[in-house]
Amino acid sequence: MQLEERGGVLVLRFTSLLRFPQLEHFFVTRRTPYDVRTESGREAIARLFGTGPIFVPSQVHGADFLVFEEKLWYNASCRMVDALLAGKKNQYLGILVADCVPLLLFAPEQEVVALVHAGWRGIAQGIHIRVVEAMERLFSVSPSAIWAGVGPAIGPCCFEVGEDVLGALGRERKAFFERRAGRTFVDLKGIVVEDLLARGLLRERLEVSSLCTFCERDLLCSFRRDRSAARCLLVAGMRG
Repeated sequence: MQLEERGGVLVLRFTSLLRFPQLEHFFVTRRTPYDVRTESGREAIARLFGTGPIFVPSQVHGADFLVFEEKLWYNASCRMVDALLAGKKNQYLGILVADCVPLLLFAPEQEVVALVHAGWRGIAQGIHIRVVEAMERLFSVSPSAIWAGVGPAIGPCCFEVGEDVLGALGRERKAFFERRAGRTFVDLKGIVVEDLLARGLLRERLEVSSLCTFCERDLLCSFRRDRSAARCLLVAGMRG
């Protein structure tokens, strides 16, 4: 990923996805004067970056997704999801994150974009794989044609977990568990990447941020570190 600054807002972009001019995407870091959790904050971001309104769901750490339609702006019952898909231009999606894994999936040929908020609960339920399968089923996208970006999330250096998380993720994933000084740490991004590759995505089309939200105090939001409601925002959509 690469850093860019615009109007006092510092964002990250996936370097591999910059080759697609039709795809607008950026990850708003904590270095912004706007509160991205609010409609007014996201409106300011949209004006600054020249996008349309940014649709953000009410994330619940589950495994449900929806295909975005304009009418969903006003249907609160449809917002309780952790992943969004869009197959039309000028539909800008957003997810809020502060330690969970932000995932962007893009199929250039079909012009389908998806965003996934993948916490350990969602990963345990396979939300990232469900979205890949939805792209295949609903939009005839081959997994090998998908370009993916795995954004900043809490890393295995800092994500200490208990038996509940290990049990939910599955002990067969022990390659992504590490014991240090009697404590257990998990590599969530590593699990997501392994699952995506197993589902048919190509490694050369998958970019993974090395940034840990817990470590990057000046740049990224971390709930575990700060116990704060502050969030970063991943935005993606296709320009008209």
